Amino acid sequence: MSCLSRRGDDRGAIMVLALFLAIFAIAILYTVIGTAETVLFRERLQDSADSAALSSAVMHARSMNLLVLINLVMAALLAVLVTIKLIESIAIIGGIVAAALAWFTGGATLSAIPPLQSVQSNMHDAYEEVKDPIYEGLEALHSVGEAVKAAAPGAAFAVAAAEIEAHGKPTVKEGVVVGTRLDLPVKDGSFDELCGEAGELPLTLTRQGLEAAQIPVLPTLMEHLESPMKSLASEFSDWFCGDSDGGSSNSPPGHKQRVTRSYPRMKTAASEDCDRGEGLEDSDGPKDAKNLKCEESQREEEAGKPDNNTGECPKGKDCSLRGPYDARVTQARRDCAPTLFPPPIEYWYQERQGHVVYEWTGKFWKRGEPRYDAPVRRGDNERGVHQPPCGPPHVSPAIEGYRMTVHPGDDVEEVIPVCSDETPPEVPTLAPARGTTEPRDFREVTHILGCKREVEEDMPIDAGEPADNSGNSKSPKVVEGDAALGDENFQIRALLQGDQQALAATRVVHLALWDTPEPAHPLEKMKRFGGFSVAQAEYFYDGKPNERDAWMWNMNWRARLRRFRLPEGDLTKMRETCAEIIESGICDTAFDLGAAERPRFTH
Repeated sequence: MSCLSRRGDDRGAIMVLALFLAIFAIAILYTVIGTAETVLFRERLQDSADSAALSSAVMHARSMNLLVLINLVMAALLAVLVTIKLIESIAIIGGIVAAALAWFTGGATLSAIPPLQSVQSNMHDAYEEVKDPIYEGLEALHSVGEAVKAAAPGAAFAVAAAEIEAHGKPTVKEGVVVGTRLDLPVKDGSFDELCGEAGELPLTLTRQGLEAAQIPVLPTLMEHLESPMKSLASEFSDWFCGDSDGGSSNSPPGHKQRVTRSYPRMKTAASEDCDRGEGLEDSDGPKDAKNLKCEESQREEEAGKPDNNTGECPKGKDCSLRGPYDARVTQARRDCAPTLFPPPIEYWYQERQGHVVYEWTGKFWKRGEPRYDAPVRRGDNERGVHQPPCGPPHVSPAIEGYRMTVHPGDDVEEVIPVCSDETPPEVPTLAPARGTTEPRDFREVTHILGCKREVEEDMPIDAGEPADNSGNSKSPKVVEGDAALGDENFQIRALLQGDQQALAATRVVHLALWDTPEPAHPLEKMKRFGGFSVAQAEYFYDGKPNERDAWMWNMNWRARLRRFRLPEGDLTKMRETCAEIIESGICDTAFDLGAAERPRFTH
């Protein structure tokens, strides 16, 4: 073939173009594979975090249910004593009634006194015989409850670690699950309360038996007797249960009275001295101690009083960080939280209307700089607003959410609102044109200014030495007084770091770059967080949140996942708690005490 004929031969020329197209198609193929693998990697990593946090919360909930079971067993044991004593009481009352009726029956009822005395004597002997073994059982169960309280978080974190170890590989490189405390949020309750529950139990069992036998009227009668019997056994626990830790037999007579208190209650030296009645003396002689300190406390409260119209710190007053006004609104968020028991009945708060414009960037809605109207105070000086301004769903608020932190830093002007109903526009199915704007109006509660709550307080009739807690070693467990459902006491958080080396397709995806550097991206610095997943779960009482007395007497503790939120509270206290966790060996966790002031987790 001549050179001229070979020069005119164009067979196979398309192969050159096909070669470049094949390389491009392979690059696209690996890009799709890498994207899919990355999505699955993130999904598995998040699933592992959710599973670890939820399994730890489930373990906490089961531990709370175990404490409830221990309380119920303690009440059942003590119910034996109550039943025996109840029969003895009926025999004593029967003997008195028989003796009283003898005047009207000519002595005919006197024949009933000997058998009633025999019953009384037998019941007394039986009571003394079983009392010590039952007390030993109560003390043993109390010790078991203490062990559960202390060991439950460690067991829960061990379960979470096993969950990560079993289901996290090879996605998870390292991780940790941690709560906000080293034990369950429970404390020793009252032996009188346990005796009251024991007194109610026999009538409850009798009522259920009568209902099963379909006997009319009597179940309803028993149901009406349950509450009085509970109060009677609790009030006279020394008679029915043989012990008391502050009931009528050991403490000065008194009564509970429901009073309305205004909050926030500022804890200053003057206010505490006012409550105790401690004061000073002047040159003219002793003054009314209570009035002296109460007047000083009143002046301190007036210094932090907000403006009547706007709720702002009045001009000319100390509006600095941790000043009287700032201390008031900070304390008010804690004292007026809608999850407290009993919940507030009136509220005073500051709110403002906001306006913001969202702009579509082509990928997401970008929030513009918001504008705010002048703040307004809700509730006048005499009457507040009855509806909670915001809170969790079960309090039926106008806005969900309730933030306890007032300032994110040390700038008094930078305020985290209590709640806000602002919602960004939803990403539409058909994306709008780039630059499209959508305005949003919203309302936010800036400060809680105060509230009123109806609380029960012991009103002693006569002062005296307090009774010692003789029933403490046999007492049930109750939820701590400052713990509210949904607060930090019940939250579990997980932080997992993924092993990005497991993404085999990542190296192949770089073939599409032809050995050129990766293009710069505005969110380049955020890539370092791409290998982390966080999750939050909580354990809670699945019932009416206001029935606090029933929380440790019904096995209704459950666990659920929650939207992740950074913990609120004292960072120093969190460091101390985390340091205790490290020393206890529950997990290998440390705080980075550098300038970042953020937690650092290691495996």
